[in-house]
Amino acid sequence: MGNLVSGLKIKRVTVFLALVSLAAFWVGCESSSTTADEHEGFTGFWMAVDQTDGGFNRLSLTENADGTINLGLSETHVSSCLGGRGTLSGSGVLDAGVLTVPITIQCLSGEEATYNKPKGDPIGPLPVTFEFVGDNLIEFYFAPIELRVSYHRISSD
Repeated sequence: MGNLVSGLKIKRVTVFLALVSLAAFWVGCESSSTTADEHEGFTGFWMAVDQTDGGFNRLSLTENADGTINLGLSETHVSSCLGGRGTLSGSGVLDAGVLTVPITIQCLSGEEATYNKPKGDPIGPLPVTFEFVGDNLIEFYFAPIELRVSYHRISSD
């Protein structure tokens, strides 16, 4: 996720971003008007390379029974995990080609004995959006630091 936040300022920034994300989520819930076609454009498996840090990202978007979109994202380099690996998760609302999701980041251990085990407390929720750009392309956007990452569809749901 690039240079998300520095280690020492993470608590204040996390609280601020959590409030912003909740506001964005509530607004998205109130104005949601999705169609099945919109969901088909987003659901599936996506991949990207974050140009800011070279991290490899794998993204899964699936539709929940209530019409929201569930997000599961695995990254090889997450700045808020001090450059280590992490997972991001959340569920959001799709409206007019834009998916708004409050995500939570969970850093993962890189130590051999505890590999892939959660490391530290989760960070978030943080407000992110995904915008449908084309048939096989969506763009991730994290507004507080102007981070954009393009994801390419690998398979559909």
